[in-house]
Amino acid sequence: MINKLFIKIICNIFFLISGTYSQNTGQKWIVGEIYFQGNKSYSKDQLLENMKLRPKSFWHSSDYSFSTLVQDIQRINAFYHNRGYLNEEITEYKTVFDTAESKVNITLSISEGQRTVIDTIIITGNYTLSDSLFYSLIDFKKGIFLDSSVLAKVRTDILEKLWALGHLFAKVYPDIQFPLSNLHAVVVLLITEGPAVKSGTTLYFGLHRIDSVVITRNLYFSPESLLTSTKIRQSIASLYLTELFKLVTIQPLDTFSDITQKDTVTAPVLIQLEEGDFFAIQAGGGYGSYEGWYGTLRLGYKNLFGLGHGLFFAGKASFTTFYTGLDYTYPWIFGLPYTLDFNSYVERRNLDAFEGLFEGLTLTVRGSFYKVNSFRVWTNYEHNGWIKTAPGAVTLEKKNTLLFGLSYIRDTRISQNLPGRALFLRSDFELAGPAMSWSNQFYRIRGDLRLYLPLEKFRFSIASALGSGYVQSYGINPEVPSSELYRIGLDDIRPVRGYSEEEISPVTPEGKALGGKFYIVLNLIQFTYPIFWLFNGSLFFDGGFVWANWKDVSLGDMKYSAGAGLSLGLPSGALRVEYGVRLERPFSLLHGRWYLGAGLPF
Repeated sequence: MINKLFIKIICNIFFLISGTYSQNTGQKWIVGEIYFQGNKSYSKDQLLENMKLRPKSFWHSSDYSFSTLVQDIQRINAFYHNRGYLNEEITEYKTVFDTAESKVNITLSISEGQRTVIDTIIITGNYTLSDSLFYSLIDFKKGIFLDSSVLAKVRTDILEKLWALGHLFAKVYPDIQFPLSNLHAVVVLLITEGPAVKSGTTLYFGLHRIDSVVITRNLYFSPESLLTSTKIRQSIASLYLTELFKLVTIQPLDTFSDITQKDTVTAPVLIQLEEGDFFAIQAGGGYGSYEGWYGTLRLGYKNLFGLGHGLFFAGKASFTTFYTGLDYTYPWIFGLPYTLDFNSYVERRNLDAFEGLFEGLTLTVRGSFYKVNSFRVWTNYEHNGWIKTAPGAVTLEKKNTLLFGLSYIRDTRISQNLPGRALFLRSDFELAGPAMSWSNQFYRIRGDLRLYLPLEKFRFSIASALGSGYVQSYGINPEVPSSELYRIGLDDIRPVRGYSEEEISPVTPEGKALGGKFYIVLNLIQFTYPIFWLFNGSLFFDGGFVWANWKDVSLGDMKYSAGAGLSLGLPSGALRVEYGVRLERPFSLLHGRWYLGAGLPF
């Protein structure tokens, strides 16, 4: 003990002298190398994560500061102590000043000591809920190491259970005791359950231009109903989905002097809000081998009448399409939790198989159920102003098309830009012109499946996707009109990166893409990895083809490609550039295509 104290005194004196030396000389020192000795349980990189001082590298350098080094040593000690190494200490500090390069090399000698284990966990203080309920939440085995993160998880799991049961004022106080030595710990968890909380008067703070009915209809609890953490989270998520708020918090107010022995209380609920910007402007663009350069624009206002109604103008221009439309969004139609969308548009399409002018109206009702499931029901009326078809293409039998559609979506993604561990599934069915002699008649089926798997705390990710669709005519239409056929890379169908449309589709005698009745697009793998700063790299493998008819389908026709990409991650989404190479003989890296776009590939 005396030897350790002597070493600490000598080291502190040495550091004081070295720190004074560097400050008095007025010379700027940077950190050169940082060495660790005696660290058996944790690597150098793990210890460096706790330090502000970092070794010099190509990307950055740290200015040396004596006070910062002392703080870093305290952080390393806390890192060990929080993981049960209560006897750990840094026994020796060394700094070597390189005057030639103005660098300071640092060496820290660590004595880790033995790690403390937990002998038992004791639950106390609960008076309504049983001990077995709480012990069932704790994954405890005698002899596990004392770790602050483990104790924090135990405390959080217990609180989450209590909050989910409506005990929103519950508290858990952990107490660590050492009855024998600091190598053996007993953890006592003192639980204050508090009463079950019912929703009382709702108080709003920060509500200015939005009617309170918008808040009320998005709440998952009503007056005098049991208030739980699940209902609060669902309410907050629902309010954020309106896109009307920047910040939402919901909190029951503890206005009672002594509530620990009461079974149930009714508490006022404070809802704090920060309203967002109701004027919306979104612009985007990119480059694809099918559309060429394209640009999109969407602007409008999303809080008409203070009720969250939206009016938007949308436009898109590319080498294949010019689109302009007006959208109106009516949430909670007829007081029901469904949204009505009305869309009118004019679109000119200029494709290899045809070019024409189309005007249309779309009416959509959409809603969600069971959190991650949603549906869309729509009807679309479209009138063809004029159309010119290429030789071999099928023209429209009628100028008008009335279509009915139904869609089911299951989406477990956190967001479109950060999916997390998720699944996306969408299936569509459309029927045009049933019992209508004045409308074109066909039906269409389409599916889309995507899987996402993050690795290493979202630093890496693997994703796969499969898309397919089938369209067929009936009634007055002997064949499906060319304007209704599938085209890979267009109409929200993902491309096979590396191929032009003509290379993976039926073509006219002149070699122009016609589209087809059945398609498959397989994004077998999309592997994303970090490079530096906000830049990520990606590797991908794609496949796909379009067949003129179902009877022509042969998986041997599938075309495959592979490639790499670079993306810049921004808060609004990633900007990416990709290059796909055709996997065919003779193989050449020059046989490929470039892609430029925003957001994830799928």
